[in-house]
Amino acid sequence: MNTKQYDISETQRSSTGGYFILSGKESISSSNQLQLYFRNQPSANGKYKVVPFEDNVPLNSNQMGIKVRIPTIGTYSSTGIADNTTWLSAPDADVTINAGKIKVSIPKMTTIIITSSYLDSVFLQGVLIEK
Repeated sequence: MNTKQYDISETQRSSTGGYFILSGKESISSSNQLQLYFRNQPSANGKYKVVPFEDNVPLNSNQMGIKVRIPTIGTYSSTGIADNTTWLSAPDADVTINAGKIKVSIPKMTTIIITSSYLDSVFLQGVLIEK
């Protein structure tokens, strides 16, 4: 299986549509973004359940959604599923706060993209550290 690592060079906070969003822009192409959606800005260390997030669903205070925007392909969304073999729920993401900065450890899980011409699913795993 091929893997690709994307390095984040810049992070940004925003609030829109009833969400707090922590975004990370890729260092090679800043239009590629990892976006972590929360109901509210995390203010304490904790675990968040990653939920299916294709349609911008309402989030509980202990849930998060993930979108990976790659303009040349489309937007991948979190599924909340660990893999396409067992179909078990993905482990929770760990959120830690240090000196007001947010760090999110994302466990390995599947993401999905549905376009007018195809459906694709890829794994996502990593750490986003707010700069």
